Amino acid sequence: MPPPNPFWKWCAQPGAQHSVKMNVDQIDYGDGYVHRSTRGLNPARPTWSLMFPFIGLQEATDMYSFLFSYAVPGFYFTPPELWPSEQYAFVYVDEWSFTIVDKSRTQGIIGNFNVAFVKCFNPQPTPSVLAAIPAAEPLASPFVPSPPISTLKMIEAPLFTPTGIILPRPRTLPLIPYSPTDSNR
Repeated sequence: MPPPNPFWKWCAQPGAQHSVKMNVDQIDYGDGYVHRSTRGLNPARPTWSLMFPFIGLQEATDMYSFLFSYAVPGFYFTPPELWPSEQYAFVYVDEWSFTIVDKSRTQGIIGNFNVAFVKCFNPQPTPSVLAAIPAAEPLASPFVPSPPISTLKMIEAPLFTPTGIILPRPRTLPLIPYSPTDSNR
């Protein structure tokens, strides 16, 4: 089965760190009792701190470009520990850095790309998906005018009886003139 798209294709170095932060609400009653409860549908927030080696400027640029395009909307990658329940994890990235370890004339730069992947539970639309959505027609005014009150119709709630439902006929709302000096506002 091919990996989902967009997919992080680079392999992490050994020494990857996997941590989980729980999303917990805590109420301290002040007498030694504490109430703790998880918040949300997915209270466990897994994070992977990873290091990806690169050889040459082109590979470093490819990683950087991929993250620049998909860090916010998210992407798929294969977790290093390969949990049996999931082959791919959908993640986002807030921050990344790279370190140049060596620079030579024959191989170019050699270094490590350091990044923290955070598991995401709500996929965001990618830029290509957003570009495919047709733009709405611009409105002449940002405010939509309301119809005059005299044209509004009011429908009363249906009346349920033992013999059936009686639907009342719509009636017109009474027109109440507005006066700025009216004290019943």
